[in-house]
Amino acid sequence: MPGGTAIHYATFGQGTPLVIAANWLNHLEFDRSSPVCRHWWEELSREHQVIRYDQRGCGLSDWDTSDLSFEAAVGDLESLISALGIDRCALLGASQGWSVAIEYAARHPDKVSHLALYGACSYGWAYQSEAHRQEWERLLGLTKDGWGQEHPDYQRAFIDKFKPEATADQKFCLMRLQEASTSPENAEKIQAEWGKVDLRQRLRQIAVPTLVFHARGDNAVLFEEGCRIAGLIPGAGFVLLEGKNHLLTHDEPAWQSLVSEIRQFLTSDSGNNPAHEDIAAAVELERPDLRQATAPDGTVTILFSDIEDSTGMTERLGDRRMQEVLRLHNDIVREHLAASGGFEVKSMGDGFMLAFSSARRALQCAVAIQTALAAYNEEQDNEQLRVRMGIHTGEALSESDDFYGKHVILAARVAGQAQGGQILVSSLFKALTDSAGDIVFGEEQEVELKGLTGLNSVYPVEWR
Repeated sequence: MPGGTAIHYATFGQGTPLVIAANWLNHLEFDRSSPVCRHWWEELSREHQVIRYDQRGCGLSDWDTSDLSFEAAVGDLESLISALGIDRCALLGASQGWSVAIEYAARHPDKVSHLALYGACSYGWAYQSEAHRQEWERLLGLTKDGWGQEHPDYQRAFIDKFKPEATADQKFCLMRLQEASTSPENAEKIQAEWGKVDLRQRLRQIAVPTLVFHARGDNAVLFEEGCRIAGLIPGAGFVLLEGKNHLLTHDEPAWQSLVSEIRQFLTSDSGNNPAHEDIAAAVELERPDLRQATAPDGTVTILFSDIEDSTGMTERLGDRRMQEVLRLHNDIVREHLAASGGFEVKSMGDGFMLAFSSARRALQCAVAIQTALAAYNEEQDNEQLRVRMGIHTGEALSESDDFYGKHVILAARVAGQAQGGQILVSSLFKALTDSAGDIVFGEEQEVELKGLTGLNSVYPVEWR
């Protein structure tokens, strides 16, 4: 393998080859008897030759390697398939394995007959909101101390994210699997590396039959990420699984649905299923055409929002209660976004990036959201849900399902200056909306915006 790293693999069953892209939480020997893992190989190998391998730095593969990069992981899959003399195979990317599977399929469409993805996302945590990045950095610190150990804070956070409905036996098994899979140091490095993966542009290049599976209540990877992927891969099918667990076990109805659908998908010549096409088409229709978010003069109004001190809230409320608060927050934002005719560019865990063709509608949406949150907070005895917002208008590049450019960066920097419960706008945005007469702005504030030279003027909106 690249760099001389030893990669261990195993085969199960007979038939056409199905290669499963590895991830950080696996161990070929341990998984054979694990109640949270073995059903994957037992069920899928009934009709196919399943080929599994341990990711570099994990399981039976070499732990002592200096290169735990995403590129090295893709190279390992390329080398393994080549060494085994496989001309063409089906490829499954589950959980973290989605990224390597997608990259391989994009590079080698002639070698992939079918691509199945479960619990996948299009980009890592490093591209999400500042507060969400801080939360991941905190979790990385817990990983170093709690991986494979009876560390209550870490194990509780891990279970709530990946297997919230786990039994006591399953919780214990997952802790032992952590210990067997890799070292705390490697686990921390791998999480950090995969946080930087961004395959949004790659998804449109996939030219093989693809089926995307996602659980509606997945805490580890939000449901809308599965929808995003299905909408970006040309012709992809989508299967909605009912459930809350990212790690599926054999006793869940969602598991039976996945097995049935994936068997049908892998045995079809083209991979197409009319039912899947209908679902994928519906998902695609739900994805915004961002050209509609651009005004006739070519400008777009960008609104960034995030929850103030979301990391501290999580520590005070606990992961389970915080998830409930996040869902309520998301529902409020999306309700008023739909009413204002805006577009959701992306959800970032504890915040949003929204786009509008009208500066006035953007402000109306922001005020409506803050008003709804204020009403919610009045009913709370202790913890307040305070959201900070920043708005700016300017020209932006639209590519795939995202906006890019200096004006997007400026909008994000303005949001970073806001406090919880505050709407802060740029001077240009104020100039565009000041003539309306019914909008009251507070006093000018001159601030330094990270990455931008000099002082910049921002204005709070007096929305209460």
